[in-house]
Amino acid sequence: MRHMTGKKALLGIALLLFAITWAQEDLGESRAVQFDVWPPGATVHYFKEGASKPLKELGKSNETFELSRSQFFPEGAQEALFIFKAPGYDDGELYVDWNKLDSLKSTNGVYPKSVELVPATLWAKVGDQVRRNKFAIIFVLTVVGVAGWVFAQNSGAKRFKKLHREFGGDGNVTEFAEYILFRTLGQGASGKVSVCCRKEEFYGLPKAGKVTPPDFGVLKQVLTNFQSRRPEEGSEFEDRFKREVGALDACCGHKSIVGLRDYGIDPDTNIAYIVMDRAKGESLGAYIDRSEKNSIEDVKEIARQLCEGLQHMHDQGVVHRDIKPQNIVVDEDNTLKIVDLGIAKTKEEQDQLTKEGTVGTLLYQPIWQLHMSEPHPSFDQYAAAVCIAELLKSEQPFYLPEKYDTDDESRRGLKWIMHKEYAPITQKRPDLPESLDKFFKSYFKAMMADDVYPSMNEFFAAFEESISQTKA
Repeated sequence: MRHMTGKKALLGIALLLFAITWAQEDLGESRAVQFDVWPPGATVHYFKEGASKPLKELGKSNETFELSRSQFFPEGAQEALFIFKAPGYDDGELYVDWNKLDSLKSTNGVYPKSVELVPATLWAKVGDQVRRNKFAIIFVLTVVGVAGWVFAQNSGAKRFKKLHREFGGDGNVTEFAEYILFRTLGQGASGKVSVCCRKEEFYGLPKAGKVTPPDFGVLKQVLTNFQSRRPEEGSEFEDRFKREVGALDACCGHKSIVGLRDYGIDPDTNIAYIVMDRAKGESLGAYIDRSEKNSIEDVKEIARQLCEGLQHMHDQGVVHRDIKPQNIVVDEDNTLKIVDLGIAKTKEEQDQLTKEGTVGTLLYQPIWQLHMSEPHPSFDQYAAAVCIAELLKSEQPFYLPEKYDTDDESRRGLKWIMHKEYAPITQKRPDLPESLDKFFKSYFKAMMADDVYPSMNEFFAAFEESISQTKA
């Protein structure tokens, strides 16, 4: 009895050892493997022999799978079938040879045979090519994009050059502050005057169809009075400029003075500027040049508007300082606008800016302006008197005696102010009353500001009286 029990115990121990050995062998009979599949991320399915469809999904092709002999290669099978699926692609299959799993070290764990799924549709083929060549495509698209941007810039530049020419410019699109500059209307010691429009209006013009011109204004770069001499003067300079333009703004509400749109200091050049409305019509200079004989009524109406506008400026404490035919615009209805207020000065601003010599145009300056450091309304009144006389005569009402004539332009200008003599208007216009010559001859003899009329209103009243007298 005891002998039989011992045999059973030995048999049980043997069976246990066999089971443990079999389990260890089975556990050891597995391999870690990865699959090289296109497209990446395809799902992996195991197809058991005799099954009608693949078993459930095992994972993604870029994962590592543990393939055990007992699970995937049962009953001593040497090969196992795996199915690979990806959206838009036909299914692919791969027979995995158990013996080849022993040599994966040489391929870093990747099964030596790759699987490439075939796109099922045209769009899938396109997508497949994009996936395969994405870096090349990105490079090509970048090159094309840069080339397109360069082409667009060049095309845009050509387009804006063309528009610039169409609107009166020279095709060289010049930017200043927030504006595009077109043709130059004038340039002198006090600054440069140009037709302008805002940048956003110009660059925002439609690319196709009829192009409506932008809203043009007149920009003056103010070089004489408002340009800062030293960077450290910045804030003081800017405050002074704002005060002076504020005084101009108060003048620009008058019907005979062009409107003020904008002002500022260009940060790149430190040049101050003002932007005015663009007055409609022609300059009084052009008006004089094309008219040999202006009627008394037309002259009187233009003179009235000029004097009223200047009186309004003087009432605001502002002196224009550069009244001349080029700075007076007259439209077809003889409506007048005083323009170019860029060197106008307030009486309160009597600093170094007003002590840099004569400002304005010599032909229209009185002799007393040479020794006065302060702007005075008489400067404008004298210039207006010259303009009105020129309007009547269609030429300057002065001549320079030969003994004072000179080829030196700078000296000639000063001699003109000091020694010019009145040339009677009636010599060319015998139809005008002699009282006009008497009025102007007396007026142009003045040597001091106190020798002329106290206001533009009084000047015009005296002029109107002289022009209204009937010729004897």
